[in-house]
Amino acid sequence: MLSRVRLSTKLIAAFALLIVLQVGGNVVSLAVLGNIDKSVDDLSTNWLPSVEAISDVAQSIQTLRRQELLHILSTDETVMRNYDARYAEAKTKLTQDIARYEKLISSSEERAIFNNFSADLTKYFAISSRLLDLSRKNQNEEAKALTEGESRTVFTTIMTDLDKLITINTKGAADSAAAGKTAYHQGRNAVYFALCLATLVGVAVCVLILRGVSRQLGEDPGYLHEIASRIAAGEMDIRFKPHSGDGGVFAVLKQMVANLKAKIEEANATSAQAEQEAQKAREATQAAEAAKAEAESAREQGMLQAADRLSSVVQVISSASEQLSAQVEQSSQGAEHQSQRLAETATAMEEMNATVLEVARNASQATDTAEKAKDKAQEGASIVGKVVAGIGQVQSQSLELKSDMTTLGQQAEGIGHIMNVISDIADQTNLLALNAAIEAARAGE
Repeated sequence: MLSRVRLSTKLIAAFALLIVLQVGGNVVSLAVLGNIDKSVDDLSTNWLPSVEAISDVAQSIQTLRRQELLHILSTDETVMRNYDARYAEAKTKLTQDIARYEKLISSSEERAIFNNFSADLTKYFAISSRLLDLSRKNQNEEAKALTEGESRTVFTTIMTDLDKLITINTKGAADSAAAGKTAYHQGRNAVYFALCLATLVGVAVCVLILRGVSRQLGEDPGYLHEIASRIAAGEMDIRFKPHSGDGGVFAVLKQMVANLKAKIEEANATSAQAEQEAQKAREATQAAEAAKAEAESAREQGMLQAADRLSSVVQVISSASEQLSAQVEQSSQGAEHQSQRLAETATAMEEMNATVLEVARNASQATDTAEKAKDKAQEGASIVGKVVAGIGQVQSQSLELKSDMTTLGQQAEGIGHIMNVISDIADQTNLLALNAAIEAARAGE
């Protein structure tokens, strides 16, 4: 089935498959990179800033707590005012750090803990305000008791909330890092799989295409090009390599060379046979020309002989006419009988005239000089016409003839003999014409 598919189609399908695999691998890589980017983005824009902000909040609270304790330990108003300023500065920074962290809250659990932290911090600020008032009045013992009592309790709660928030964000950062690492490993495995799959598919497709092309060609393309060039140059005595299977194009080339050799040998044999037939045709043409010449000669001789015989007939008839004129007185009694015999003689002469015309027609068909034969036939017809005219004169004078009918009968028998001779000549001329026509037909073939 695949052997009937065009090579260009196979290559297009193979490259399309490889491109699809490559695109698929790239899509997987992009998806993995997207997951890694999301994890890194969460880590860099949420969890780590959250941990950093909470740490700043914790540090600000510690600073605030330290300023309280130092304020309590002081008795000098100037020093206490200095600690008041530091306390206010620490409280302002704490407020800023809390506001920065609040923007980074990303879960409901974290939000709940932050709300508890805010409530505890409000309590702490209230206690801290009372504590500082006691310190400014130098009621240090009461302030110390408040610090070690209610203030410490709320402060401990606040630090516990901060620890929870730090734990949540630290865990979120760790989870994000783990997710990024997992995405990296998954992406790496997917890329390895896609790479191996593309490699295996590419190798398989290449092997299939190479096998298909090799099966279709039957031999290496370079060797086929060499063989085709030698065949195109007219070299037919080529020793081919053996092939297996159907042989493909290589087997077709071998069969083509074998067929060309057979056709060339057949053409050579046909040419030789044609040359022989041409030689036979030339010989037949020569024989036809000889037969034609012979037919023309026979025709001329036959016409001359016929003319001579007719001349003899005229002479004989003329002689008979003279004899009849001499004996006219003796033949008056048999005039009617003689008239009938003369009519028969006239009929015989007309038949002789038709025979001579037939000889002339057959001779004109057998040769290429039909016009000359026609002229000769017309001359013979003219002669016969003259003879007929003479016979007519004899017939007109026979009414007066009274001679011996025995002599006239002998002359009539002589005329019959002459007619037989002319008939034989006509038959021979027809034969020669027929032979010449047969030879001419063979020469034409």
